[in-house]
Amino acid sequence: MPGRASDPFITVIIAVYNDKEKLEHSLSALLNTSFTNFEVIVVDDGSDDSPQLIANQFSCKFIRLPLNRGQAYARNRGVEESKGDIILFTDADCVVMKDWVKNMADELTKLHQECREVVAIIGRLVSKNDFIEMCHAYTGYGYIQNGLKREINYLNTACVGIYKEVFLKVGGFSEDFKVNEDTNLGFELSEHGYKIIFEPKIYVYHDHGIRTFKEFILKHRNWGKSLGLKFELRHKKRLGVFLPLFLNPITHLFLIVPVAFLTTIKIVKYNILAEKRILLYFPFIFLGKISFRWGIFCSECQRT
Repeated sequence: MPGRASDPFITVIIAVYNDKEKLEHSLSALLNTSFTNFEVIVVDDGSDDSPQLIANQFSCKFIRLPLNRGQAYARNRGVEESKGDIILFTDADCVVMKDWVKNMADELTKLHQECREVVAIIGRLVSKNDFIEMCHAYTGYGYIQNGLKREINYLNTACVGIYKEVFLKVGGFSEDFKVNEDTNLGFELSEHGYKIIFEPKIYVYHDHGIRTFKEFILKHRNWGKSLGLKFELRHKKRLGVFLPLFLNPITHLFLIVPVAFLTTIKIVKYNILAEKRILLYFPFIFLGKISFRWGIFCSECQRT
């Protein structure tokens, strides 16, 4: 378990792929602080748009990967080069709150001192108050849009802090996943007996870049196609009694709607006390979850 260092050094890691304009806003907000006990590592995952030109304008370390190998690989590479006792992750399309680094590190340290099993913290994602953008946000990141401070088994690298020692102990991000590698890490931590705390007072502004309903539907379908059943097979409790049925494409097809509905109900449950307007988003969240499970179905049909 991590030690009780009163003033741990912190590393912030940002993996970027063809997003240099947003990266500039992200780094500007991140480094707009009087706090100095941290380093920033930008890992370029084989971009075509030269994010190094932006990174060189700021006080940060830049790692260029020659090939695009995915965010899991890029972030793991950043951790390998890090000096921090605590690793914070955010994304190029995120703008952090004022003094985000200090707030994240202080809260994680305090929680860990109170309970040694707490080794990671996740903050809230504040999304644009645009209807389509919020449909996407609630569908993909509903568990950290609103709600009370609580223990959770979910991670999203837009706003995460974790002790490096524990990150390495559980194997870091699984490079088997092109998406959901952060959610997978959250499940891995929970299955190893560690605890993650959601702290809604700490947040980042996340520009998801979803502007049309077509983009929304395709995004979730493509996430499903990229993921397949790999996540469910690794964490079999996630689908419980449904899992054997999903292994058969025919029964899988008939379960798409009920499983999407149950997932949508769960998202609404987490958010309705803080934001009753989520009921307006219900049919669109449901549609997004159907698209996601349809993508998984298509992926499994191609595989078989």
